[in-house]
Amino acid sequence: MYLLQIAASFVLGCFIDMTGFMLSWLSPANLVERVVLLFLGCAISALGVSLEVVSDSWMLSAEMTAEAVSIVSGLKFRDVKVAMDCTILVITVGLCLVFFGNPLCAGEFTGVWDALTAKTPGAVVGIGTIAAAALIGYLMRFTDPIAERWLRRLLK
Repeated sequence: MYLLQIAASFVLGCFIDMTGFMLSWLSPANLVERVVLLFLGCAISALGVSLEVVSDSWMLSAEMTAEAVSIVSGLKFRDVKVAMDCTILVITVGLCLVFFGNPLCAGEFTGVWDALTAKTPGAVVGIGTIAAAALIGYLMRFTDPIAERWLRRLLK
């Protein structure tokens, strides 16, 4: 089961590439459209993680690690996920600072807002990354029951 993380990562990468290709026409023009798409993307990701956890099937390495911490600590998976995602985000910002000389991007730093909105070439940490770290685990409060109902129906 642990080795299936490799296959899960490969499949996820393929789906990300395929989705990027299918949505390449999409170009949100204003902040409201961007926020709506960001929230929708986080909700879809939360549902996907909920399906991974509820089905107790193959998982990505980050989710499997969060599940192990959850089991050992007795904390809810979604709370551990938020803590881990935010910790990874802080580590990423630190590594960007160490290796690139600025906390948000690999390119020339043109300002916090430009980096956060991905207007700076080489942006590594943006608003979407920060929102996803906090939102996906939180949204699992709503997507876990949906995933559980789907799994029950599937197993009937």
